Amino acid sequence: MALSEDKNFKKFYKTSPDGQLHYQDAIKAREGLTKEEIAKTFDAWVDKGKYESDTSRLGYVGPQVTAETVSKLYDDVQRERIKILDVAAGTGLLSRELRKYGFKNIDGVDPSEKSKELAMKDGLYDRYVVDFVDEHDLDIQSESYDCVASTGGFAAGLMPCSAIKEFIRVAKIGGMICFSVPDYIYTACEEYRDRFEPRLVQYEDSGLWKRRSKTPVKSYLDNAPGTIYVFTKIKSL
Repeated sequence: MALSEDKNFKKFYKTSPDGQLHYQDAIKAREGLTKEEIAKTFDAWVDKGKYESDTSRLGYVGPQVTAETVSKLYDDVQRERIKILDVAAGTGLLSRELRKYGFKNIDGVDPSEKSKELAMKDGLYDRYVVDFVDEHDLDIQSESYDCVASTGGFAAGLMPCSAIKEFIRVAKIGGMICFSVPDYIYTACEEYRDRFEPRLVQYEDSGLWKRRSKTPVKSYLDNAPGTIYVFTKIKSL
């Protein structure tokens, strides 16, 4: 069966008569999938060898703009030695971009086993944890990363707002936390609507982290805008 005929993939992305993929048309359907169904969809997508080409067709620039933002936080010497965790790592799109800037010590976490296999085959991560990122503690030591980065993980049907706390837990005090999101999540997704930004503010008000920047991206995914956030961790959970 072709991937485009898979019932879960049809919920994940819509294809127009001209063969173009459209992300935002499938938001509600994606929210109806279980996390296990989504992980299996990613596995099938990667297994068919279509994941990276399809995301490129969608005009997804999250890995590029996130890596560029992270690169501005460190000088050339620092880039060689800092330890980064890529959350919602997938096949390693963000790691590949980070390495262009001289970052070398990168671990990943993602629930897709097939994504891990491809990323590790390409030598993009030192360690890769296969797990869902939500409110539970991952098999990762607290305060063990100089930088936690993510792109594409906060999206319809993917990581919940509660995952933000795990970003903070695994970052070192004084460490950087950088993630990018598509702007549609603020209004179109029940999980994030009126919850995502307030959660970020809540953690800042409680002294866990401090916002360094919030940068708009004009065309982030599917010709729609996105936002890049950067925080500094201030204290332990």
